[in-house]
Amino acid sequence: MAGMPMTLELELGTHKLNHRRLRVLGGQTPCQCFHDPQRRVRLHAAQRKKIFSELFGQYWQFAQCMPERTPHTLTAAWRWVVQDWLRCQNWIKIRTNNQKTVSTNSNGFLSHN
Repeated sequence: MAGMPMTLELELGTHKLNHRRLRVLGGQTPCQCFHDPQRRVRLHAAQRKKIFSELFGQYWQFAQCMPERTPHTLTAAWRWVVQDWLRCQNWIKIRTNNQKTVSTNSNGFLSHN
C-alpha cells in the first residue's frame, strides 16, 4: 500500500474490518448485520432529528463542563455520549474481557539469583 493516499488506506482498512466474521454476531460480518432488513432499524427523518437533538444537547452539556476542550477531547466526548445513548436503547452491548487479576504480592517469594 506504499504510495497510497492516507484516506484510501483508511477506507480499505475499514472495509476489511467490516467484512470479518465475528463470533459475537453469530458468525456474520458487521456489513451483513447492517444490511439485513430483519435486523436493521429504520428511523424516519423526524425521529433522527429528535435523536440528534437529544444527543447534541447531552454532548453540549458535557463539553461545557470539560476543563480542557481540544479537538481530540471533544471527539472523544461525542463518541462517549453516542455510545452511552446506544447502550441505553439496548442497540449495542459493551463487554469487557474479565481477565483474572494477577497478584502483585511477592511476600514469601525468595529469589536466589
